[in-house]
Amino acid sequence: MILWRLLLTRQRSFSGTVRRHVTTQQQKPAEGAHQQTLRGWRKYAHQFRDKPASYMTTFAILHEVTAIVPLPIVYYALEYSGMHIPLLPDTAVAEGNRIMSKVRTRYGYEPLDPNSRTMVNLATAYAVVKVLMPLRVAASVALTPFFAERFIGPVLGSAKKLLSKN
Repeated sequence: MILWRLLLTRQRSFSGTVRRHVTTQQQKPAEGAHQQTLRGWRKYAHQFRDKPASYMTTFAILHEVTAIVPLPIVYYALEYSGMHIPLLPDTAVAEGNRIMSKVRTRYGYEPLDPNSRTMVNLATAYAVVKVLMPLRVAASVALTPFFAERFIGPVLGSAKKLLSKN
């Protein structure tokens, strides 16, 4: 099948009339020209178009990992360093522990000490993770292409092959 391409270009002359140039030759892009134009983030956008499932799965996993892993790290850093949150009165800590002790005993756990900083440290760790949300999302987006190509893509490919054989 012969493909004819009509390319119209308009050029205005000095008199204001429009001249049209018509060509029927199809111009082929040079080999590798497409590869040269895909630099930076465009290369990853092109890869995402080819494999959206693995990229979205990878982003979701990385996003959750960056949310869960810092929680115990921040909690134990606060616990072992002995840092106290400023502007938090001891009466508020005691009242919060009293309420949490009621909940804990209702579900069969032992109550908290009135001066325990456990709940404060847990709440602080949660708040720190939430404050770091923009950094977590940026890290997840930046690491998604690497992990999608190295880990998730091969796993999904193996699963497809395994399911297609049965």
